[in-house]
Amino acid sequence: MTDSLSDSLKTTRSSSTSSRRRSSSSRSLPKCPNCSSSKVTRSHQNGLDKVLYALLNQRPYRCKSCQRRFHAAISRNSARARQRKQQRKSQLETFVRVGLASIVSATLLYGFWVLIHLTPVPEQPGIKNQLETAQNILTTSLNDPNIQQYLAKYGYDRQRIELGQGLYQKAQIAQNQQLIQKSAQNTVQAQVATARVAVSNNYKRLVKIAQVAFKNNPEVAQTLNLSTPEPAQLTAWLTQIQNFYRDVLAQPQILAELGVYGITRAQVEAEQTQIVSVQQAQQALLAVQQKSIPINQQRDQTLKTLQDWLKDYLIIAQVALEDQPALWDKFGVPKGR
Repeated sequence: MTDSLSDSLKTTRSSSTSSRRRSSSSRSLPKCPNCSSSKVTRSHQNGLDKVLYALLNQRPYRCKSCQRRFHAAISRNSARARQRKQQRKSQLETFVRVGLASIVSATLLYGFWVLIHLTPVPEQPGIKNQLETAQNILTTSLNDPNIQQYLAKYGYDRQRIELGQGLYQKAQIAQNQQLIQKSAQNTVQAQVATARVAVSNNYKRLVKIAQVAFKNNPEVAQTLNLSTPEPAQLTAWLTQIQNFYRDVLAQPQILAELGVYGITRAQVEAEQTQIVSVQQAQQALLAVQQKSIPINQQRDQTLKTLQDWLKDYLIIAQVALEDQPALWDKFGVPKGR
């Protein structure tokens, strides 16, 4: 009897405890803001919920009546809720610390990369600027008697300065010839590009049609290289396109199948003829480039001769005009040049 009474008391206590837990859980759950139902359950939390709602002391719920998912504040009377809040706060702080550390590390690495790879290299003055500087130095020297007076004492009389002027004029002429040749080369390059675009557009259009016409004929597709992209290198590109048009025109059955899509032999032959324009433009470009080689070499040589002469001249001029800074400033160059 005693055992029966003990078991009865345990059952009563367990039932009472479960009832209190259900009651406490029920009281801690909010009502649905959509339908005001109290039939609410806690919803699964994803990473975004944990990060965004941790500091707001909120968690997700779902209404059993209208299936709406919403966020609501956790009961502050619950010790477990306070514990979860503290855990989330700790997780968020850890997340922020790790994120900031990652950002700082990435910033430092990027800074080192920029320092190593992007440090600007002092540029050499352009040829145009070099010639303008030389012209100013020589013209100033020839037009200013005071400068000539001081430099004559160190062997640079007017006749010797005029020799430098002659070197400048040769360099300027060579530069002008190189610019003319460069302009001609750019014109021919534009012609090559224009002709290539026209041929490429026709080729791409015909390849697309052939891909449809021979999608069930892998042997023809392989013969025409329908799946091969256009090479970037001009010679390889020309070879691929020439082979394509040659194979199309050489096999009547291929032309017949393309004829279903409105492609005629005359049209294919006309497009094949346009390839010649690319070849001719390319040959003209090679000829212009070949002609440019000695012109560029001549320009570079005359410019180097002028630079060497000016280097020596400025060293002597700096010595001769050491006590005449106003005269030196007329050259428009810093000392030690």
